[in-house]
Amino acid sequence: MAIVWITGARGFLGRHVARRFAAAGWDVAGIGIGSAFDVQISELPFVQIAGKPAWIERMIDEASLAELLSLTGPPAAVFHAAGSGAVAPSLADPYRDFRLSVDSTALMLDALRRSAPNAAFVLPSSSAVYGNTQVAGPIEEDTPLSPVSPYGAHKLCAEWLCRSISHSFGLKTAVIRFFSIYGPGLRKQLLWDVAGKISRAVDEFTLFGTGNETRDMLYIEDAAELSYLATQRATSQSLVLNGGTGVASSVQTIASELANAFGSRCQVRFNGDVRAGDPGHLQASTKRAWELGFRPRWSVSDGIEAYAAWWQNCARADVGT
Repeated sequence: MAIVWITGARGFLGRHVARRFAAAGWDVAGIGIGSAFDVQISELPFVQIAGKPAWIERMIDEASLAELLSLTGPPAAVFHAAGSGAVAPSLADPYRDFRLSVDSTALMLDALRRSAPNAAFVLPSSSAVYGNTQVAGPIEEDTPLSPVSPYGAHKLCAEWLCRSISHSFGLKTAVIRFFSIYGPGLRKQLLWDVAGKISRAVDEFTLFGTGNETRDMLYIEDAAELSYLATQRATSQSLVLNGGTGVASSVQTIASELANAFGSRCQVRFNGDVRAGDPGHLQASTKRAWELGFRPRWSVSDGIEAYAAWWQNCARADVGT
């Protein structure tokens, strides 16, 4: 049976990708430092080796990768979900963000070059590589890249590492520039912030910006499906594709739909203050993803309802509301 390594498999994206591979019959192994307090190793579909899950709870370095290789043998694929996952932490500690994103990618690629040269490597990148986009409309993958945050710059560095190792050594790689991934279990970003405000509000709550900003919301199960498909199409030409739905939803609409899903009559207000670096509009061109056969199954409305149900059932007590 083919084995796939999922780095960061306890994270939001990593655990869903692990489950998608397992559902397709792959043996799943992983490495990383767990940060998701609500996800136990026993809940994840790691293959059992010598009676234990094939998971190494350590930072990615040469020693830990050698240990994983000794445990499972060479992988047929790697999904590299370990690393930084948001702009704010990269602003607080840029060098740590660099190490998590760029160093770990370089280590993984070099380990595959030496020990699993036929493996497919998939890097989840970010729409942050496009920078502070203010013009509405779909963003093509060949749009000039201009990241404005350390997070975006480091994702772009990791992308270039994929491209260079494919060019120099023929390693099959794929890069997915995800837009706004969301779903039950995500404890950060827009929906998490709005849900917290709704739970505390009486008549109204206020958000940054104008409300006219747009986001391309991709439900987590659809993101996992695209990740699986990209693994099958990784190439020595380094495939690059957007991870989105191609649908632009305004922040006003997203926040209002979440309030409705909560059964709240609170009014959504906007203070008009646009935070530095926040893009005005994000909408993915999906042509390349469509060519892989990808079609998102979740509408934004259905996804928001699922998120609200999870928040009210599981997350409410965690934030003391």
